[in-house]
Amino acid sequence: MEVRVLGEAGRASWGTGVEESRLAAGSRGGAACLDSWTGRVLGEAGRASSGAAAYCELMTSTAPSVLFVCRKNGGKSQMAAGLMRHVAGDAVHVASAGTAPGSALNAQSVESLGELGISLDGEQPKAITDEMVRDADLIVVLGEEARVEDAAGTPVETWITDEPSLRGIEGMERMRLVRDDIRSRVEELHARLLRDA
Repeated sequence: MEVRVLGEAGRASWGTGVEESRLAAGSRGGAACLDSWTGRVLGEAGRASSGAAAYCELMTSTAPSVLFVCRKNGGKSQMAAGLMRHVAGDAVHVASAGTAPGSALNAQSVESLGELGISLDGEQPKAITDEMVRDADLIVVLGEEARVEDAAGTPVETWITDEPSLRGIEGMERMRLVRDDIRSRVEELHARLLRDA
């Protein structure tokens, strides 16, 4: 993510990492931090009297961005994203998508995460986009059904996750095993991202 810091004095600063910009603001002015890709206001520097400096300090693209992908974006990729958000907090930007998204989340996937205190409220299956691929530092494909053909130079790794149904295990018992396999992989990836940061 890139951050644009704007002030009424007409000056602007672009940056990545921890951005600290000082803007000469007029008596009625202030500074705002905008996500340059979405135009969304990320933080307000506050009002400053004439000649004073306004400050805006944000953690931005120093946090790696991971895109989790499966076919329907209703189960495994949603679980991986939820688990990474739970483990990493704001230290990792997380998104998930599907190559052929379904119409709803898998209820057992949602329940299995709920058992860990992780909520998927507000999430829904969504299609992978070129923008998602472009914004990611790493793409993780879960399972063998999904393919990310053109990653525009973004590294792609594939997780062939445990499939308990091949051993005759079904229902919530199956989903807990799938969840725990993904959880261990997410924890390993999180440790690797911190190590490489």
